[in-house]
Amino acid sequence: MTKEKDTLFLTLVVFVFIILLIVSIPFVRKPKERIIPPNNFPILGDLLPLSTIEQLHIKQVLKKTTSIQEAAGVLGKDQATLWRRRKTYGI
Repeated sequence: MTKEKDTLFLTLVVFVFIILLIVSIPFVRKPKERIIPPNNFPILGDLLPLSTIEQLHIKQVLKKTTSIQEAAGVLGKDQATLWRRRKTYGI
């Protein structure tokens, strides 16, 4: 009888150890796959340099406005600054 108790006790200890081991393993979540929109415009939080985001934003604002003056106003930049940024980014 005592041998059966020892075997049962050892089985219980091993079972509890395995459960504790499983619980203590940190769960690693797989990141959600990013759905790329048709225009391939980045989503807020994408790992991109600010210069790339600025370049894409300037392009979008220029498409939606009728003049450089209007685009500069929307962007909160001076016209000369916008001109330099366009030259830098090749826009």
